[in-house]
Amino acid sequence: MPYVYGFNNPMRFIDPDGMNPDDIIIGGDQKIRMIAFYDLQKLTSEKLVLLNTGVVTAANKVEKGDEIEFTGDVDMDRNGNAVEKKADTALVADLMKHDEQNNTDVTILPTTGEDKTVNTYGTNSTVYYNYTISNGKDAPSFPIINVDGTSGARLFIFLGHELVHSQQFKHQTYDNSIIQGYKDVDSGLLNAMTKSEYEARQKENEIRGEQNIKLRKMAPLP
Repeated sequence: MPYVYGFNNPMRFIDPDGMNPDDIIIGGDQKIRMIAFYDLQKLTSEKLVLLNTGVVTAANKVEKGDEIEFTGDVDMDRNGNAVEKKADTALVADLMKHDEQNNTDVTILPTTGEDKTVNTYGTNSTVYYNYTISNGKDAPSFPIINVDGTSGARLFIFLGHELVHSQQFKHQTYDNSIIQGYKDVDSGLLNAMTKSEYEARQKENEIRGEQNIKLRKMAPLP
């Protein structure tokens, strides 16, 4: 996909300084931005804000003149301390990290289809997030099976899964090669699992564990 200034979003979602893109940008209408932002906040112990430019930033890094659209709240324990989510927080922080040698942007956009992440240009990616999917599915075709035989999880878990793919694109570790002899628990398909998808499901289970959510069932590697 060619470079498009403004990340293919409405004109108010533009690069604030006119030079380099920020790291996580949420597009769509206000309702969609709100849902996606608060789902993103659930993944991290760091308090986030969504600026009116569509850019997500840490609350303690808001600058004078920034206009805030939404402010997140972190989960607290009984003692009033932020619930520790090491893997989740590290994932979001990595994607928000400003690196002059690897300035990568991740754009979150709505979709009515399956959740997916695509590499746009360079190390940048777009996450297509369906915040309306129900019945334990993150795709229209098959349910997501958990270790106890149930299906599904809270939707922000699947946002986290897609952000793992964004992280793979950022660090150029995305590997689309097939794991031969592996049968996918969800679809029942043999020789259809890529190495990057397997890694994303492993990291998804780290996120689930920190969120006290049932783990996703995964067959052992052949």
